[in-house]
Amino acid sequence: KCVIVCSAGNDATDRPTFPAALWKGGDPALNLQEEDQLARHLAVGALNPQNTSVALYSNVGSWVTHFAPGTSVVSVFPSLEGGVQSGSKNDRYERRRQSLDPDDHTGGFAIWSGTSFASPFVAAMIARELTAPLMLGKLPKAGPDDPVVRALAAVTKIDKSRKDGKPPQ
Repeated sequence: KCVIVCSAGNDATDRPTFPAALWKGGDPALNLQEEDQLARHLAVGALNPQNTSVALYSNVGSWVTHFAPGTSVVSVFPSLEGGVQSGSKNDRYERRRQSLDPDDHTGGFAIWSGTSFASPFVAAMIARELTAPLMLGKLPKAGPDDPVVRALAAVTKIDKSRKDGKPPQ
């Protein structure tokens, strides 16, 4: 089973971007004739945290196949302290006080946004469904119980951004 999951891009445009739009339905100028011979190709845009709207920075368009959580995602980050906020300190009562420092990653985590965080979410959902049968010593099967179809149905269910409430085509 091979599925290609691409970030749709963070340019706030509906212009096809590549490699995300590199599928038969993505850009008609590509003239890809043998779609059934190609690996499944997904272009993933980013949702805001509540999953009810697409992030303004996310690329959109008919070539974007799915939208997934991609805004304000907490992820691991190398421990480092960036800029210094000397002007926003207000030490009192033997405690250090200051505003949130977005460059202080000494806790080992950071908050990120982008379609490059939405696409791994989709890839992980697919991987979870593909590995479930493997853990039981079986091979994933195509057809009505296709693990990729199940994973993408779960991703579609998360996306509440469509005004008409219908799933994507």
